[in-house]
Amino acid sequence: MYLTSEGRCDDLQYEGSQTISNSSRTPSAVAFQDGRELKINIDASSLVVGGTYQVCVDTDGFRDSNAFGNTGVNMYVARPMSIANTRPLAGTLSRQANQMVTLDCAFGCSANSTIYLALTCDFQSFDGAKAAIPAQNTASAPLALHPGSTSYWDAILDVSGLTPGTHYIVCLDMDGTQLDLGSGNSGISVYVTPFTSLGQIAVPP
Repeated sequence: MYLTSEGRCDDLQYEGSQTISNSSRTPSAVAFQDGRELKINIDASSLVVGGTYQVCVDTDGFRDSNAFGNTGVNMYVARPMSIANTRPLAGTLSRQANQMVTLDCAFGCSANSTIYLALTCDFQSFDGAKAAIPAQNTASAPLALHPGSTSYWDAILDVSGLTPGTHYIVCLDMDGTQLDLGSGNSGISVYVTPFTSLGQIAVPP
């Protein structure tokens, strides 16, 4: 298996080996069994952060019966990031407008970047201007550097159209309105709470 952004897999390569490593593809790697799961370790160090890549698989590996083919699965390349702990319950949002999400994103995020919340990220969205769809996703919002920080980034989102009690993915477009990179799954989710805070409540023992 290997990852590529070239638009097609190497369907003339039958030996299960692909050694090229650059910003548009990884070397191939062999899957291994881990309990009930099939896993694979890919060297993605040469890929573009914020890029979307297709998964190419040769199902018979080093045998020469099958060539690499496009699985239809897409993967988004992102450095590790998280919700920044700038407030209590930082990963929980109310179903209201003007909800702030703060990312701890030390590499790749910038004032050009945009995010939105969604059940599924739209990897075909390249313009950083996703429109809101009720219950499905918020509209895109730009990132702004959090005051006093060099790695925290804030976005103000209108969460009023989302479904309470649901986890939504933080979808990130690293270059925003520029068209080189699409949006993808940051690996982070937030929870839209169905409750309104009443402050601290006393509970008898």
